Amino acid sequence: MRGLLLFIVLLAGIWAIDRIACEGRYSRAAWRDAQEQAKSVRYRVKYWVDDIVRL
Repeated sequence: MRGLLLFIVLLAGIWAIDRIACEGRYSRAAWRDAQEQAKSVRYRVKYWVDDIVRL
């Protein structure tokens, strides 16, 4: 019983480390993509506002 409990704890630890490592890598890529999209939206809004102000 004790061996089974240690095995489950070990598996959970390995799974958690794998999850953190993979999610960290993918979340950085997702964050970078979100920043690029935000810059694009800011640029478009600034362009539209400048056009409206000129009118």
